[in-house]
Amino acid sequence: MNLKVEKPEENIVVIEIEVEKDSFRQGIQKVYNKKRHAYHVPGFRKGKAPLSAIERVYGENVFLEDALNDVINKEYEKAVKETEIEPVAMPKIDIKQFDREKNLVFTAEVTVKPVAKVEEYKGIDVEKIAFVISDEDVDQEIKTVLERNVRITTVDGRAVQDGDIADIDFEGFIDDVAFPGGKGERYRLKIGSGSFIPGFEEQLIGKNIGDEFDITVTFPNDYHAKELAGKETVFKVKINALSISEYPELDDEFVKDISEFDTLDEYKASIRNKLRQQADSKEEEIYRSNVIKAVLAKTTINVPEVMVEDAMNRHMEDLERRLKGSGLTTEQYMNYIGYDIEAYKDQLRTSSLAHIRENILMETIVKLKNIEAGEERLAAELLKLAEQYNMDMDTLKSKLSDEGMADIKAQVNLMLAREFLIGQANAVVVEKPFTVYRLPIRPSTRS
Repeated sequence: MNLKVEKPEENIVVIEIEVEKDSFRQGIQKVYNKKRHAYHVPGFRKGKAPLSAIERVYGENVFLEDALNDVINKEYEKAVKETEIEPVAMPKIDIKQFDREKNLVFTAEVTVKPVAKVEEYKGIDVEKIAFVISDEDVDQEIKTVLERNVRITTVDGRAVQDGDIADIDFEGFIDDVAFPGGKGERYRLKIGSGSFIPGFEEQLIGKNIGDEFDITVTFPNDYHAKELAGKETVFKVKINALSISEYPELDDEFVKDISEFDTLDEYKASIRNKLRQQADSKEEEIYRSNVIKAVLAKTTINVPEVMVEDAMNRHMEDLERRLKGSGLTTEQYMNYIGYDIEAYKDQLRTSSLAHIRENILMETIVKLKNIEAGEERLAAELLKLAEQYNMDMDTLKSKLSDEGMADIKAQVNLMLAREFLIGQANAVVVEKPFTVYRLPIRPSTRS
């Protein structure tokens, strides 16, 4: 096999491959050996007719196409290894010369994985947030706990007030036509929660149990369902029942009931400590992300469209497979999350491109800095994997192929590349309130 390699444009490699005619003849023989049992030739038992006899009866090109495909695929794979390129799509094959008495010549036009052109990564100033835990953060956590322990009490004999929970039936109409997703029955709506379209909840105030009436509202112009955005809508509403939330008294006795602590002060201190742990973790997560974004901003990576399309297709196929198991269609899922399919794909394209760019950056850093995971670090990652699958290390290793182990090592190298870039950045500390990023804390229960 003789090779000629050209790079006519970025991310495109054209390999011209010349294959000795004897290799092609061997390819025909290989296909003949595999498929001869499918051909009947008079005078021979099935599967025993020689190649020349089958070609005489069925034509000399009977095995040609299969042999050509087999030889091209085999020689292309050898060429990829020899040239050390990284294809990201199937090649475009163009046969330049083909004759049984001459060498086979074909070209493979290959889209290859791009290389990141890193302009700068040392000493880049990157914001590192230092979250401040306030008394308001602690109070908000306690409020969440109180919400989980609230008692719902039915009320009667009065009109709806702000803060009540109204049990309602409703159906929405635009130009007297009901629209999908605009109907609900026995829906429990807390007045003042802001969970419905602006103006809806306020029009319930003053109504009574059993009342049936119309509410007119306008969907916001930026509403996620574009077909409803900015439209005036009439909802036909009935109030079925009314209830109120009764919160427990926040005192030492309540704390004893819902936690392992004896006093409210101890409980508040534990919440502040857990918030601090959350804040520290979030600070690190955001900083790591900011460092990578900062390096990427100084890096040129021209990602081939085929890589983005491939990533999107894999995601959509995986989504459809998971939805099929739950009995949902893609359209139903999109309605549930408030997206139309095109808006979802636009967001998916953005996230896929970002993920590809980050991976290519890390792969480039691995090569530039000769990053190689040591035995200790690799063992630590294998231990995590073993724990994840409830296996001991020996069992895990016995189940991993050489290729599987190589994939794990490659992933560890990418992690080390991220750690390397983070270590090169210059952290600029900025204090910010934690409220925006605060996650709810589940209360500890007394054992």
